[in-house]
Amino acid sequence: MNPLIFLLMGSSGSKIGSIGTGAPRNVLVNWQANREKSVNSTGGGYKACYGINPSYQAATAVCSTVPYASGATAPTSATLSIPSGSQVYIYVLGYSSLNPNGTPAATPTTVQVN
Repeated sequence: MNPLIFLLMGSSGSKIGSIGTGAPRNVLVNWQANREKSVNSTGGGYKACYGINPSYQAATAVCSTVPYASGATAPTSATLSIPSGSQVYIYVLGYSSLNPNGTPAATPTTVQVN
């Protein structure tokens, strides 16, 4: 599954653009739950990240960890604070106690800028 989407922040219908100027913007990212048991149990969860490269690069990505807490699945949303003027890619990685670095887990389904 492709874990990347480009933020749609340009003019209407545009697939290229930036968040704008001013203070960092909060970007709410939602994705479909991964069905892997290890992601949806103790020690698992997701990493919602952003970076400037179309392919995920751990050294330059900024991530927010979304750990499994309880229930059938780990939470499927996160808010990222992205600097103004940024053009970024969003990555969602599933992680577990067996794979703490994570692997591509889901394609974000919605991105909302506040």
